[in-house]
Amino acid sequence: MSLNQKINSNLKSLFLENFKEIQYASLLQWLDLLEVENPDIYSINDEKMVKLYDQSVIENFKLVKGNKKLLECYEKAIAFDINETEIINGFSGDLISSFEKIKKGIRKIEDSKIQIILLTYSFEPHAWISGFGEGNYPILEKPKHFDFNYKNDFFEMMGHVDYSKIWSNLIELEECLEEAEIFDDIFDTDFFQSLRNSYIYKTYLLLNKAFEQNKTKLFNGLDFKKPLSIYGHEHDCEKINVFCYE
Repeated sequence: MSLNQKINSNLKSLFLENFKEIQYASLLQWLDLLEVENPDIYSINDEKMVKLYDQSVIENFKLVKGNKKLLECYEKAIAFDINETEIINGFSGDLISSFEKIKKGIRKIEDSKIQIILLTYSFEPHAWISGFGEGNYPILEKPKHFDFNYKNDFFEMMGHVDYSKIWSNLIELEECLEEAEIFDDIFDTDFFQSLRNSYIYKTYLLLNKAFEQNKTKLFNGLDFKKPLSIYGHEHDCEKINVFCYE
């Protein structure tokens, strides 16, 4: 099995691991569970044990159960009804355009070659592309922090890949949760993180296909060392393999 086959297989496993946690659960079941499992936490301000969700939050949970718009947004988000071919084509166009810019603006570093490329997203639904020098870059099973040769920075934050089409239903759900004033209360729950992770790993799976389909065009003329490792991550967060060019 090639390195990229391992990466693709692992991304599928990570997607399915997260998606199985959300695909059959209704919003009402989720909110009911949060209310029932409301854990005790220590409040520094009150200097005592209190419930994670106070009564006002619980009342908000009950109130949003009748929010038709929120229920519809939730159902769309967990359905994952996306046009994968259209998204891969969009990613391909973004990558081709980005690497054309990168090749024109790349820095020359003596006695060094590119061996790691990072796709970094932050608050906006798109990733910026950066490239750095040689290193022993791992094939990871789970997202992880690791050292990379950041001192040899060939290009930083050049070009971008638009994630908005694949994330559109998730973004709409988050906006509905904000309007219902429960987004901050549910953001760190295992369920919501599984939902977000499902979108992230599906994004990386489709990016893997876009890189595979366009690898010759993307990397031809780029001064790099094989295997060229490509990772995705949220800014300042753990990284995970997206593609490897061997």
